[in-house]
Amino acid sequence: MELSKYKKITITNLIVLVNIIVFIITDRFSILSEDPEWLLRFGAMEVSHIIDSHEYYRLFTANFLHFGIEHLGSNMVLLFLIGNLIEESVGKIRFSLIYIIGGILANIPSLVYNMIDAQEVVSAGASGAIFALCGALFWITLRYPNLQKEVTLPRVIIFSFLSLASGFYTEGIDNFAHLGGFVFGFILAMILIHPKNYRKGKAVYDEN
Repeated sequence: MELSKYKKITITNLIVLVNIIVFIITDRFSILSEDPEWLLRFGAMEVSHIIDSHEYYRLFTANFLHFGIEHLGSNMVLLFLIGNLIEESVGKIRFSLIYIIGGILANIPSLVYNMIDAQEVVSAGASGAIFALCGALFWITLRYPNLQKEVTLPRVIIFSFLSLASGFYTEGIDNFAHLGGFVFGFILAMILIHPKNYRKGKAVYDEN
């Protein structure tokens, strides 16, 4: 995809902007945003708050909170690149559904794991939703291999494998959210993306 295509207003760019604004609001001198207790005030995910206090909204709000500028930056760069690519292919509505629903569902395996392991872990970040996009991209490339010339199935497989594997070698990474996001993103793409008038080399949907 040409860089000029990123300059137009897209849902992806709006989500990136929202994440940046939320970070600015919650950051407070660039220190407190890395404090789990601080992020809990703004909707980060933690077992007792969700299960005992029934604060289920945290499955959604946690996707817009980040532990520091590096966490935010790495997620937003990946979202910007993958998100715009997928949004161009499937349209704003389907992209939004995959990102939002995928992000919420991605947090459920993480929540279940922490319940079973009896861990009081505070989780936040857009990576679960981003991995839902990765799962969707895998389905799109598998089903429509000629949709994007620069995106091939072997590249997507390698990228997905390395992205998932890197989480197991990095401390503090929510691997269950990543794996859950990828799987649910793949399933959502299977359900939502089934064009009747797909033509080789064209976008799956024409909606803007």
